[in-house]
Amino acid sequence: MGIDLRGYYEEPKVFVNFEVGKKYHCAIGGSEVKESDGGKQYIQHIIMGMGGEKHTKRFYLVNDKATKFYTSFLATCGIKQEDMADWNPVNLDGKVLTCTFRDEPYDAYDDNGASVTKHSTKLEYFNVFSGADAVRKALAEIAVPF
Repeated sequence: MGIDLRGYYEEPKVFVNFEVGKKYHCAIGGSEVKESDGGKQYIQHIIMGMGGEKHTKRFYLVNDKATKFYTSFLATCGIKQEDMADWNPVNLDGKVLTCTFRDEPYDAYDDNGASVTKHSTKLEYFNVFSGADAVRKALAEIAVPF
């Protein structure tokens, strides 16, 4: 008799983390609507850097405040209000941004139940990329959904 381990499966982490405080030119790719283990829907966008960096940004649209936060994110990414009428997260794929990231400590527990402090990289600043066309083209190539 076997053990069902599918619920514990995680994709291998073959990406590089963004460095805290450093400015990056990034592209969005791999956008989709997903559902948490608790059954809550969220929108996920993958932010990718030219050096193989990758950051997953999730937006839970559980109330008006959260939805306004997401639409603010979209507006900062250059999406116009009229384009949000029939929004599909995939429409953000290929958008090019300038971003910085911050470190956020949080409390967790180790395998023995002891309290530990872990760290998570969070998106701190983002804005529409306004740089060179060659960089924009290179970023658009890495934004192809994987």
